[in-house]
Amino acid sequence: MKTSLIIIAIASSVFAKSQATSHTPAGKDSSIEEKIYGNKEPYEQAETFPQFKGEITQFKKILFEKLDIKKFDSNEIYFSELSFIIEKDGSVSSIKAEGDEKEFNAEVINAFKKMKTEWIAARNTNWAVRYHVSVPVTYSKNKMGKGNSDTCRFFGDKKISTLEIFTAVEQKPVYTKGDFKNNIRSKIGDLADSYPFTMTFVVERDGQCSDLKISGTDEEKNEKLKRAILPIKEIWIPAKVNGQTVRCKYGINFP
Repeated sequence: MKTSLIIIAIASSVFAKSQATSHTPAGKDSSIEEKIYGNKEPYEQAETFPQFKGEITQFKKILFEKLDIKKFDSNEIYFSELSFIIEKDGSVSSIKAEGDEKEFNAEVINAFKKMKTEWIAARNTNWAVRYHVSVPVTYSKNKMGKGNSDTCRFFGDKKISTLEIFTAVEQKPVYTKGDFKNNIRSKIGDLADSYPFTMTFVVERDGQCSDLKISGTDEEKNEKLKRAILPIKEIWIPAKVNGQTVRCKYGINFP
């Protein structure tokens, strides 16, 4: 009898644990459930933008049509930063408007709620994610209802592929611990000055180096150099494009 009770207790415990963890699909990082992406720092950009069910370029135009502007002085300039979160099911939450004029902030929120917008959620690593949107709203007599000209400007810079290798970047990779070329010279000896060649490699997003290639006129010497140089253990500060860390091809000429 005691044995039966123990077996039942163990089975119940296992079932309870499986129920507690069943909400997270296999292979999915549970941290993604609460992480918020977005179009403005400090949020990280998502791989796929949210989609407005309609023309995103018309978003501000529709918003201004819903504004009750009669209560505002047309000679003044009003500004508010509208922000909201597009949830994974496409619904909207955490609606805020921040600016110097509280009344205008409140009207921007009211106008946004009247829009009854429908969204398709943003996606990252093929999962629907929460996405924070920040939209500047300005009203004056001579500026009304102007929307963004394209989706990229509305949602910020598109997230860059983590696999793409760049040759032109805004911020080049940097080696901060001495002279990298001299480090290589110490490995290859006399060939550094007697044999013209180019070494290229990829500075990865974590600062490590990969994909070393040696280009010179003598294949035997090229292979000898490659064996002498590898492994490259030095760590770099990686390159950046649009503020995002990227893989970058880097080259050094010898002698």
